[in-house]
Amino acid sequence: MTEKSNIKNITMNRESFVKDSSVNDFIQWLSIKLDAGFIHSYTDRRTQKVWDCISIYDAYKKYQWGGKGFQKNAETLDKLSSDLKNGIENKDTVKCSTACLEILRWGGVLRGNREKIKGSESLVQYLKDAKKKLATGKIESRDFYKEVYMNSGFTKIYSLYMDDFIIYDSRVGAALGFLVRRYCEEKKLDKIPELLRFAYGNSKGGTNRNPSIGDYKFPLLRNAGYYDNHIENNLKANWLLKEVLSYPSAFKNIPEQRQLRALEAALFMIGYEVPDKSEK
Repeated sequence: MTEKSNIKNITMNRESFVKDSSVNDFIQWLSIKLDAGFIHSYTDRRTQKVWDCISIYDAYKKYQWGGKGFQKNAETLDKLSSDLKNGIENKDTVKCSTACLEILRWGGVLRGNREKIKGSESLVQYLKDAKKKLATGKIESRDFYKEVYMNSGFTKIYSLYMDDFIIYDSRVGAALGFLVRRYCEEKKLDKIPELLRFAYGNSKGGTNRNPSIGDYKFPLLRNAGYYDNHIENNLKANWLLKEVLSYPSAFKNIPEQRQLRALEAALFMIGYEVPDKSEK
């Protein structure tokens, strides 16, 4: 049997999530790790180079994708976001489709998603409808999202169309789970608080992205072309990271409109590989 999401047919809003005692305690713990006290390292399997960080902010500074750092990638994403929004606003299916394909190409997830974009004659309306469902400020029942397609490619499209919506992929999920695990270990908790059981996705390259260890068990990210737990995890991560950024840190030195993207980038780097045992 596959494990089902623990939040089934109930509604949860942003305020109730971030004010939950366990979530709030983790947010405060995480806010301290932004600038110091978080050490992580791994060997990149492609380059064989060691990547390391001494804080979450340091992980952001060492962000790399496509041979470019954060600033260059942010400029690319700004342009793609502008093209996507313009295509939707002007009901220009061709421009909208082109922007979506470029977003997927940037993210390295064109394969498997190209047909979904090219095969949609109502892409503009679909994205408008998806945005309405994803922007309610609540986690709704599964039935509510049954028409919303979600995977590691479409989270990138939604992220560039909507405000305060992060890219939740296998690396970001792994990083969030790893941070929650470190929190649980430091606090000596018996188990992971239910609302902090962020889902992870397995790597195709042999790196470990499963943050589970001992009694700390995290669910697998499921997105078989329909809502299962990916949307729920994406929304919770949006709320959590936005709240973390309200605390003082070096991230405040980044232009406000890019702070959430920068924190997401840090998690992306951290989540390339997570250790499968406790670090002393």
